[in-house]
Amino acid sequence: MRVGAGWDDARILNISLRGLMIQAESPPPKRGSYVELRRGPRIIIGRVVWANQHRFGLWTQDPLDVESIIALPAGDTKEGASSSATVAVERRSVVRRNSAAFERSRQWSRAFEFVCITVFAVTGCLVAFGAVAQLFVVPLAAVEQGFKARQS
Repeated sequence: MRVGAGWDDARILNISLRGLMIQAESPPPKRGSYVELRRGPRIIIGRVVWANQHRFGLWTQDPLDVESIIALPAGDTKEGASSSATVAVERRSVVRRNSAAFERSRQWSRAFEFVCITVFAVTGCLVAFGAVAQLFVVPLAAVEQGFKARQS
């Protein structure tokens, strides 16, 4: 079960055509939250319509195929493993791999970001220098005239 960005274990207690009753150690924080359930290859997305301690009800927009969901094996442990053994299970349907193309793209984007920030910083410095130089044009001209008047 995924609520927000975190995954948690959950148990389906009751299932109907458009809803489920779920039991979880950490139920969703509030009514109206969206929850993603994974049971084997099936992904069920529903909205919390009620919550009571460790149980809550989900409503799904699309009808559920109750028979095929019930027929799926639990799949959380390997056959023959003891109940106390914990087996890591990949919860995503497709495992993401960091490919060389992804790494090149990431490095290129970091270099591009560095160049853009450098260009903006240099442009800002030049604009600031121009503004300060403009600010001192009149007083420096007056000082220069004063020196010329003293020399004459």
